[in-house]
Amino acid sequence: MPTNSRISVVGDWTVCQLEWLKDQEESYLEAYAEEQISFFPDLFHRYLALWPVWRTLWPAKPRSRRLSRAERKFVYEAEDYCKSCIRGYFEDRYPHLPPGILALPEVGDWSSRQLQWLEAHQSSFLRSDFHVLWPILLEDFFTIWPVSAFLWPTKPVSCRLTREERRCVLEAKAEFTVAIRLFYDRYLSLQDGGYRTMRE
Repeated sequence: MPTNSRISVVGDWTVCQLEWLKDQEESYLEAYAEEQISFFPDLFHRYLALWPVWRTLWPAKPRSRRLSRAERKFVYEAEDYCKSCIRGYFEDRYPHLPPGILALPEVGDWSSRQLQWLEAHQSSFLRSDFHVLWPILLEDFFTIWPVSAFLWPTKPVSCRLTREERRCVLEAKAEFTVAIRLFYDRYLSLQDGGYRTMRE
């Protein structure tokens, strides 16, 4: 539970939100049975489109007014908290289900397109010459999803980065690289039935 009361209110469901979540339960059970790892990213996207976090945080704020850097940070933190609350809803509703691939927190941190990319390249991760392919895979990933666009979505592509911004890009790429490797380690281990061992 976050200490910031402004963020914690995001996890207080309204009647409409609870009804919407209940309507998703059948899809959740199907996704669990079929190991559809795109379930939570899709669900988060649809939920946040219906109930944007910034409206909860600042209900009187005009839509035309852009968020400041500090406000965007609040939004990111609140969205993360909201996602954990949504996960908690389904875990509370179905406590009898054993841990599965949907329980991996890393799965919900990727977009549906990124998950498709990760799944498409999982065979490369198992190859003996993976150390040769790894830089090529990373270059492909960062070409499709440039880190600078993630860090500064409103910054024109033609605008050159400052030295400090380039440092931030390198640090972010390092974090993404670790996250990708962690995804494959956890995802493939779970597919091999190693999830319970890793948790214990």
